[in-house]
Amino acid sequence: MSKIAVMDSHLASHREILTGHKIREIIEIVYRISLDDISAKGEGSILALYPLEIMKHIRQSLGIDPASTDHDSEIMSMTKVEAMDRYLLSYGPTIIGAEIRSLVNDIFGVNLAALATLDNPRLSIFSKGQWILQEPTDIISLTTGKGDIDVTISATDYCKNTIGFDQFPPELHDFLLTLGFSYHVEMKNYHYLNPAGQSISEAFKGQLIGKLITVIKDCY
Repeated sequence: MSKIAVMDSHLASHREILTGHKIREIIEIVYRISLDDISAKGEGSILALYPLEIMKHIRQSLGIDPASTDHDSEIMSMTKVEAMDRYLLSYGPTIIGAEIRSLVNDIFGVNLAALATLDNPRLSIFSKGQWILQEPTDIISLTTGKGDIDVTISATDYCKNTIGFDQFPPELHDFLLTLGFSYHVEMKNYHYLNPAGQSISEAFKGQLIGKLITVIKDCY
């Protein structure tokens, strides 16, 4: 059973008490990702504003005109958990799994739907201050800084110690440089910093992770 199916099964069994706390508890059980920890550390996506529909629901939960932008700075200063709970308070108990996964991605920058498709990719992912994916025999490590503004790609210790590592295959090396990464010879890693000063986009992440997984399957 996929992680999405497992999550939806948990949600259905707790429908009558489906609070923000319970949803985050289910996500931690299924994905081993703590949204509470992400929020407490001030991690998560760095955005000027959440998507319009999220902003409208949070405004409504605060008794503000959903069309008013007067208090948006206050909303964006909330913790991620508070923003999520405010949204759910306005949305009501009818929210379904797909909508929850979209909400988590929009507020926390954690794409649960995409993570559910990664079946033993041998790719370690450290993001939002915690390991999102990690297994002992992973080949490549993807590490993001606070707010996902920057990302570093390197070989894992397993790869270095077991397979041996001088540099990644030329195909991956060229791809990363084309994507805007710089190669650090001393550290033997690749680093990218979003020049906009905001979280790296979903499209960028998807393109990067897709390529890393392809190279791992083809070359290792």
